[in-house]
Amino acid sequence: MGITFIRALQELQSPLADEIFRFFTTLASPWFICIGLVFFIRIKGWRLGVTVLLGVLFSLCVNLLLKELIQLDRPYVTFPDVFVFNESGSSFPSGHAQVGMTFWVLFGAFIEHGKKSDYWACFWFCIPILIGISRCYFGVHYPTDVFAGWFMGVFSLVIYLGLFGFIAPDKWKDEV
Repeated sequence: MGITFIRALQELQSPLADEIFRFFTTLASPWFICIGLVFFIRIKGWRLGVTVLLGVLFSLCVNLLLKELIQLDRPYVTFPDVFVFNESGSSFPSGHAQVGMTFWVLFGAFIEHGKKSDYWACFWFCIPILIGISRCYFGVHYPTDVFAGWFMGVFSLVIYLGLFGFIAPDKWKDEV
């Protein structure tokens, strides 16, 4: 069933669709997240920036551990017809979906803290959803990889924020 979804997405392939999906994939790339953190630190300060950075690193460590334990081949290895570009490492769970979920939800939560707009909360949550769909479009992840990435991104976020609330100095919590 997962390969059917990938093939259906790839029916949309065109130069424009490739660029749109490449844009969303880029939003979870390491260099883009670094740029986002610099931007975030300029707006919200280094303490919240470090908070976001540590949350992303925690999620990344969880992801790398799961990839090492599970070792699932990428879809294009089993189904060469869905190959668009090569990715290294294991497929499950999707690192872009997981780290993207952690980064963009943390980023959005801290940017929007204290504001009353549900529109923006939805916007920040939709970014990792589109990142995950882009990973299926490019044939580097099954939908289950992406769903697991989203779930583990939220799970990592909950665990991290629980730990952060437990160990962070009170003066840092006041800034949130």
